[in-house]
Amino acid sequence: MKNRLLILSLFIASFMFGQSYYKADILFANGSTQSGYAKLPNGNQKKVSFKSTEDDQPTNLKSDDLFQILFTLEDGHQYVLERNVIKMQLSRKNGELYTNITKKKGWLLLARGHKKMNYYTAGQRYRIDNDGNFKITSSGQVGFTGIGYYFRRPNEDVVTYITAQMSGIQVSHEKSFRNAASTYLSDNTSLAKRIDEGEFKSKQLDEVYELYISN
Repeated sequence: MKNRLLILSLFIASFMFGQSYYKADILFANGSTQSGYAKLPNGNQKKVSFKSTEDDQPTNLKSDDLFQILFTLEDGHQYVLERNVIKMQLSRKNGELYTNITKKKGWLLLARGHKKMNYYTAGQRYRIDNDGNFKITSSGQVGFTGIGYYFRRPNEDVVTYITAQMSGIQVSHEKSFRNAASTYLSDNTSLAKRIDEGEFKSKQLDEVYELYISN
């Protein structure tokens, strides 16, 4: 009985390990490409485990040497992760807006792609569940962790933070969203005005995105 349980445990472990690598097409920051199999990195992971073939020994690629990874699952699902720095439009106590750009890069999920603007989401940990769905989670002190949402136009080198789904009540959360979204989307004056006047809440970011790319 013990032997049967041991064999079953090894089989499950082997299956789980095998499933942790997904078919991957990598675009490096220098423009070169490479195809093979890679593990899904977490948001701040500094290295990506990669194999040229399923039977190869894995090697570690530096995350900052990469720009994009296209993961393709056996059922055809595809997910794109991009490595980038984040720009934030913040406001001082007096209401003055200022820009902050992170020094470190992170992995972000390309949730929606369009020729006018891309839409990203990001968190601490990433996984793909048994149904092929991409899951993002964050944890920590209540109110200080969350899942972030970002925009980037094709000609921009950084992604811009717009809002987040936070784990606790945040003071001035909606005001921060209005400032960030209306400032970034200021080239669409009518939409920016509607955002600034409070017509949209942060949870309606999908609607804001659709309105912007449709004009």
